[in-house]
Amino acid sequence: MKKYLLLLLLCVASANLMAQGIPSDSKWYDGWNNYVASNWDGGSVLMQVIAEGEKLEFILVPVAGEEGCFILEKSPDADAVLSYPVGLVVKRARGDGLDVLCLLDGNDRLVGVMSNTRMPARVVSALNMNTRLKGSYKVESTGDSIVIDDGVGLFNGKKVYFKMDSFNDMATGVLKIDTGSQLEGSWEFVPTLSGFKVYPVSLDQNSVFRRIGDPYILVDSDPGSGRFEFASKILLDNACLRSYKKSTLRLMRNEILARHGYVFEDEDLKEYFRKQPWYKPVQSNDGIELSFIEKLNVGLIENAESDPEHDSYVDE
Repeated sequence: MKKYLLLLLLCVASANLMAQGIPSDSKWYDGWNNYVASNWDGGSVLMQVIAEGEKLEFILVPVAGEEGCFILEKSPDADAVLSYPVGLVVKRARGDGLDVLCLLDGNDRLVGVMSNTRMPARVVSALNMNTRLKGSYKVESTGDSIVIDDGVGLFNGKKVYFKMDSFNDMATGVLKIDTGSQLEGSWEFVPTLSGFKVYPVSLDQNSVFRRIGDPYILVDSDPGSGRFEFASKILLDNACLRSYKKSTLRLMRNEILARHGYVFEDEDLKEYFRKQPWYKPVQSNDGIELSFIEKLNVGLIENAESDPEHDSYVDE
């Protein structure tokens, strides 16, 4: 795995780097917010956003002689909240149609990615959530079938419509299902290794969704696609990774490799992927090359796995 982290860093530091600076008024999404860039003194860039009534901001100071490379520093605004640690190295890179800022710590570990986007944060968050929800499932206790696909689904073959709930520009994981269906109401989808736990929820007096019953267990019923196919298709972020336990993240990270036929040494990984009908091991790992998105996702997942407090955030 260290080999693939090295590939990631080489990717970030290679010709993919953008020669120009960060355009003023460009927006950069980090999984929670869209930061807006603006020109600052000496060629630096101010990144700021108003979130939950607070001003979050920091400054990117260009590194002399290194195109597209910055050091993250605190802004002089005493009332602003510093949303990332001072001293991070920030490198601008491009690949797979993405234009990103990669945040690296003192150990060259990828600790965050900000993606250049013109879409509002709530739209990006909802699109990513929809991609992670897509699939065919069975209700463990009843055998009912559910298909989810871009706001439209099937419940035992009957069409139903979903609406994604958001709060502070982030998808909450709550789907509101249209009237006239057996599933009518609001449901919180909590991802698990095998599918989702789905809780019935309702709004309380503070307009916050609260669970009002025990969950149904949805089990992925399409083994031909793999549980974490999305991790090779969309750029993940620290916000969505907080939905999964570290043990699940380990399998998600290795599924990215398995899709390229990676041959595993750990016995548990050998056994797990041997059971996946889509897994076709190669003769040698030497020729395997991950996509730009996959390299970024491997780095982000590894960072989440390294956090000793990570599982305390998770309700898997």
